[in-house]
Amino acid sequence: MSDNELLQTLIQKVDNLEKTFIALNANLIQQNIELSKKVNGKLPDPTPVNDETNGNGSNGSNGSTTGTKEIYYYKNNGKIIIHGPGTYDNKDKFREYGGWNSVNKTWDLVIEESKLMEILPNITMKEK
Repeated sequence: MSDNELLQTLIQKVDNLEKTFIALNANLIQQNIELSKKVNGKLPDPTPVNDETNGNGSNGSNGSTTGTKEIYYYKNNGKIIIHGPGTYDNKDKFREYGGWNSVNKTWDLVIEESKLMEILPNITMKEK
């Protein structure tokens, strides 16, 4: 058997192993889902976040908590530090008062707390 034929045989065996592991992993995931349904019951389907809730400037202030992304803040050295999954949707509002801190993945703002509450009424204070 030449080196080329041996190499092709090895590649084919590795491909077969990879396909086997992928199928095995998919099977285990499906079994895990089925067992979770038996233990916990069927979980509700995740609700998609629509543009009306977060994209038009209302930031979910319609009183509904489904589909809104949470935003948190805390105070540090005279600044208000904002973080959470809803920050990206409100980045244009934040730019007026501060900037993005890429190290901490937060918005560091110089703004009064009362003004922040006017802009984002659903923001939650969270101690660091």
